[in-house]
Amino acid sequence: MALDMAGSGMGDAAEWARICAEFQEILRDANRFGLRARLTRLVERTRSGTRALADWRVLLADLERLRAAEESGGSRNGDSGRPWKSWTAAAETVDHVCPGGVCDRSAARVLGRAPTCDLLAAAMRPNG
Repeated sequence: MALDMAGSGMGDAAEWARICAEFQEILRDANRFGLRARLTRLVERTRSGTRALADWRVLLADLERLRAAEESGGSRNGDSGRPWKSWTAAAETVDHVCPGGVCDRSAARVLGRAPTCDLLAAAMRPNG
């Protein structure tokens, strides 16, 4: 990820270096906690020249909060704002399928939204 550090303070450069060095971990956790779409939008903004370091800080703080909750036995609710559920809560209904009918993948809504098919770059379609 090429970042233009012109005009940034030394602290900002160190934060960008951390983001770059930990990007695969950030990506993995964003996937795990249902924040992939948010990360993707932020990466696109960054690559287009909008550095948005403050938004990166918020995302990293949210990921840290979700990691800590997971370690304490809470569930992964990402951006939903819902209270933590126990891991014993019933799984959500699988109600979406491949948007192009290409594969047999099915998935549940994520944070109240249709799950995304990264391959086709489209929201999955409701089943039924």
